[in-house]
Amino acid sequence: MKKGLFMILVIAAIAGGVYYYRHFYQSEKEDIVIDKTATVVEEIRKISEFTSACYYEEMVLGYKKKKKDEMVLIANGKVRAGFDVSTIKADDVIINGDSLFVALEPAKIFDIIINPSGYDWFVEKGKWSHNQMTTIKDDARNKLAANANAYGILDKATEFGTE
Repeated sequence: MKKGLFMILVIAAIAGGVYYYRHFYQSEKEDIVIDKTATVVEEIRKISEFTSACYYEEMVLGYKKKKKDEMVLIANGKVRAGFDVSTIKADDVIINGDSLFVALEPAKIFDIIINPSGYDWFVEKGKWSHNQMTTIKDDARNKLAANANAYGILDKATEFGTE
């Protein structure tokens, strides 16, 4: 009787092992097939921007509050400028032989970008609140815009965009 019970347990263990191997191990080895799905376009948006100049800068900014609280960070950003072509009307385009002339509005700054990953903290001592950090980041963005304007980004955008 004991031998019969032992044989049944051995056979059950082997059957369980085979089932486990086939069900879990082999199913992981099979290729995964993804059904084809339809591509649906929900929105098409016009960019309508002709970027003709970009200004890139890496600047070091230092801040202090109280005697012990100090912050030094490096901000990497860019300013993009050019022409908004969404305002062009049919009578703004003149064709003369093989030449095309387009009347453009003055160049403008499209965006001032410092990505979250564009900040590197070099020194951070003391406690700085979320509002203080937001003010520091806004200050960096404003300095980037001021430096781009001092560089003459709008003049360069006009020059490079109308050549």
